[in-house]
Amino acid sequence: FSTTSPKFKTIQDSHMQIVTLSTLSREDVVLYFSYSGATHEVLEAAEVIRVGASYLRVNGLFLVVFSAYMVIKSVFKGAGDMNWFICLTLGSLGIRVLCTFLLAPVFGEAVLWWSVAAGWCVSVVPTVLHYLGGSWKKQNLIE
Repeated sequence: FSTTSPKFKTIQDSHMQIVTLSTLSREDVVLYFSYSGATHEVLEAAEVIRVGASYLRVNGLFLVVFSAYMVIKSVFKGAGDMNWFICLTLGSLGIRVLCTFLLAPVFGEAVLWWSVAAGWCVSVVPTVLHYLGGSWKKQNLIE
């Protein structure tokens, strides 16, 4: 192959093709030619990378919220305040399931990622309020 510009790359190794697929942006174009017909692995990898990139584009924005939620929730677990820990965990899961169930038929797979973020954002509010309230400090680990 001859290149049409310095940005044009020819990659023959299937493993390097998969690595390169993971670094593509929306502006990139892929032309894939196969003489052997063994394209299914690369096409499957491209689909997995597309879905994973979609997940990261949405949930990457909310990782700070997720981090605060998980750290504070783990403080409750460490202090023996398991009722709050379990309720927060189930509440976040419930929000994700409800959002997905109601909105996925309308908006498609992207709702899966947004429902995870919604679960984190809604659950972080009672988590922070309970932490600031301090009642978790009164739990007895040893009786």
